Amino acid sequence: MQDIALTYLLVLVALFFSWRMDLQLERRILYSSFRAFVQLMAMGFVLVWLFEQNAWWLSGAAIGVMLFFATHTANSHSEIKDGFLVALPVLFLSSGAVLGSLLIFGVVHTSTREVIPMAGMILGNALNVYTLTVNRLKSDVKLRIDEIEAKVALGEELKSAMKGAMRQAVKAAMLPILNNLNTVGLVLIPGVTVGMLLAGADPLDAVSYQLVIMYMMVGVSVLSGMLTIHFGYRKILSTGVAHG
Repeated sequence: MQDIALTYLLVLVALFFSWRMDLQLERRILYSSFRAFVQLMAMGFVLVWLFEQNAWWLSGAAIGVMLFFATHTANSHSEIKDGFLVALPVLFLSSGAVLGSLLIFGVVHTSTREVIPMAGMILGNALNVYTLTVNRLKSDVKLRIDEIEAKVALGEELKSAMKGAMRQAVKAAMLPILNNLNTVGLVLIPGVTVGMLLAGADPLDAVSYQLVIMYMMVGVSVLSGMLTIHFGYRKILSTGVAHG
């Protein structure tokens, strides 16, 4: 707890500069930092109990709760019509496909200690890509609405007319993970590697596990971006037109 208190000084520094520069982020920084503390501490206690039980049905229930909150967050951040119903299949299918593949290949075992943390990382990455894809496509639709309407008026299918905007949206959503791949080991030392090294793991074991996670994130990013387009392009178009 002492380490947490000391590092919170950095949050206070952020608060000071937010006030000094009139960014008006003080309340949000305080709320978000406090919420992160509460959520992570609660998660720690829950994980201790789940690891002790090590029951597959509890793991499934925990992942279901995580999926619900990820979908709720995606809906609140994307602001499209019926966003919850769009985000749910995207996150479920993309995350389920990747996690299921890892279980089938034996990369991840069925123990609660492995499944839940891995599911959290997969869902978190799928959520980020979903949000980035939706928001980028909405902004591109606003810019290209005349072009899209003209193509549809000439008889082109809506999905085909939006193809250029869709492509740019998925590419933009993929940039963060691709940048990480390019800089990992040179600039970036990812959190999993740092955590394993601090826990005393062999460096080669740490980087090997990190590579598994990064390749996993590439897979879920592509799936999440493609499924977002597939399930949501009509809703995104109508939202973009309404807000344009």
